[in-house]
Amino acid sequence: MNRHRLPPDQPPDLAQIYDTIPIGLAFLSPDCRYLQINQRMTEICGIPVADHLGRSVRETLPRLAEQVESIVQSVIATGEPITGIEVSGERPDETGTDRFWTTSWQPLKAGDGTIIGVNVAAEEITHRKRTQAALAFANISRQTTMDAMTASIAHEINQPLAAVVTNATAGLRWLAHSPPNLDEAKMCLERVVNDGHRASAIVASVRGLFGKNTSERVRVDPNEIIREVLSHVHGDITNGNVALQTALAKKLPQVLADRIQLQQVLSNLVLNALEAMSEVADRERTLIVKSDRQEPDAVLLTLEDTGPGIDPAYLDRIFDPFFTTKAKGMGMGLAICRSIIKTHGGDLWASSKASAGTILHLTLPIA
Repeated sequence: MNRHRLPPDQPPDLAQIYDTIPIGLAFLSPDCRYLQINQRMTEICGIPVADHLGRSVRETLPRLAEQVESIVQSVIATGEPITGIEVSGERPDETGTDRFWTTSWQPLKAGDGTIIGVNVAAEEITHRKRTQAALAFANISRQTTMDAMTASIAHEINQPLAAVVTNATAGLRWLAHSPPNLDEAKMCLERVVNDGHRASAIVASVRGLFGKNTSERVRVDPNEIIREVLSHVHGDITNGNVALQTALAKKLPQVLADRIQLQQVLSNLVLNALEAMSEVADRERTLIVKSDRQEPDAVLLTLEDTGPGIDPAYLDRIFDPFFTTKAKGMGMGLAICRSIIKTHGGDLWASSKASAGTILHLTLPIA
């Protein structure tokens, strides 16, 4: 029954027990000098025992000295313990890395009640703090991603729906003519049908993002995609009094792409150009769309407008999420466009024209 007790001739080694306690322990004098310290505390502080005893905290832990001295003075002044205090700072053997400890401070009194020092217990919580910070960052990133996704869905679906309204309104005007212009009304209704199908395709593409299906990439002719997009936005070009010029290379190689996503990107870029030129009154509003082969193995598409251009300071920022120069912009359109092109192995960037306007460059690898 007594097998767990030490024999009378083998008293416990208190110093050894003190050193094996897994929590850092130290006894500090009122002037913050180390009178006793265990092995775990030296590991926490990064200083050997021999370099601690008799020395002050200001000598051994200069980066933590003010925190420690303030707490010790408070305990001695009040005679009351302080628990759960978090201390942080760099260790002497490390630079640029903060560590964190949770500490408890107990006054040590002599027989007459005089406080002769303070016992401090410290437990390192650096890993816990870093884990908490990582989780907090992950939560923020997740929320930001959801905000961006919501903005993306609203932004992408709004384009074909706006086109449906525009073409339907135009169709009603042609029908209201006396006599009704059935040919023009028919063309408007055909564009409504096309825009409806485009909205449906976008919804299907968004649903695919949340399902197990990956983006459906096929060989496509970039020139064909350009023509389809320009057909979709024909009404916007006409209503904006914009002169359209195209220079599409013949026998352009095919690229491997998600057809709907590539249409979304080009539609967004064209509509941005039209919007940028909407307030131009002192020169001709011109949109130039070009395609060409970029050696050795890519296709280059460019869109030039004669709008007000982009401040050179913003050329690298316009593709950042939530950055916008528009009064009512969400700052997601160009960010989404670049993200889509990047996932296709290409790139998207902007440059300023020598005259007024902006050039957008889009590359895609040849299939």
